[in-house]
Amino acid sequence: MSAPETGDERFVPIRDARPEDVPWPVMSWPPPPDVRLPGRLVEVAPAVTQRDAEELFRASDDDRVWQHLAGRPRGPLAVAERLEQRRAAGAVPWIVRLRTAASVRGRQR
Repeated sequence: MSAPETGDERFVPIRDARPEDVPWPVMSWPPPPDVRLPGRLVEVAPAVTQRDAEELFRASDDDRVWQHLAGRPRGPLAVAERLEQRRAAGAVPWIVRLRTAASVRGRQR
């Protein structure tokens, strides 16, 4: 239940809990192809078809990966085609690499 209004209430702004916080820069989309998002264990970056298709195929060419998914690619060219189809539809495919091995571990649609 809220308190009855008396007409005396005034808006009192809440003190900024982070007064020295710096505003984020304006977002740019799509991200530049050379952007890297490094974490402690993995690095995420936009996929580069010519560089990543073969390695992505090798990383996902395992029956366990496709056990519950349809559309298993038959080779690196099929992966490259799928990456380009996603790009043409306005998506930005991302590649996930382990930082220690620098090898592809998956992708984000």
